[in-house]
Amino acid sequence: MIPLNYVFWLYVLLFGIIGAMRGWAKEMLVSFSAILALFIIVLAEKFLGKLEPDVQFWAQTLIIGLLAFFGYKSPSIKMLPAAQLSRKGLQSSLFGFVIGLINGYLIVGSIWFYLDKAAYEPLSVFIKPPPQDVKRMIDAMLKSMPPALLKGYGLYVMVAIAFVFLVVAFV
Repeated sequence: MIPLNYVFWLYVLLFGIIGAMRGWAKEMLVSFSAILALFIIVLAEKFLGKLEPDVQFWAQTLIIGLLAFFGYKSPSIKMLPAAQLSRKGLQSSLFGFVIGLINGYLIVGSIWFYLDKAAYEPLSVFIKPPPQDVKRMIDAMLKSMPPALLKGYGLYVMVAIAFVFLVVAFV
């Protein structure tokens, strides 16, 4: 069995490679989608209340997955100035790689955080809770995942920054 923290870093690296291939302009849309997903989850929890842990995990994963899908399914943005800047080759690929790493952290880290919050029960057939000796290290990692860091006003500031960037760069 491969430990979850290794799987997490492998997925973050995979998102970075995808980001390098797509370029930074399209990857920014995915970042905004992930931030919006976290914002929607916080609002849903606040206004809809708590659900069963299994149902709550699947709802959170569905929101993150759908918004990430539509972020990656972004339309061709060749006409936009930001996209024209992204044709600079190596520079765009490197910046896309970094933003892709951030996207992997946002998407996979959020799903892992919510899975841990549900005590790994929704995927217990495939994933076992970590053993006690590894649990401390994983708990330290989970404290730095997006849902743990982006709450309250920090999340509101990130949503505001994302929309300002969208308006300035893409409109």
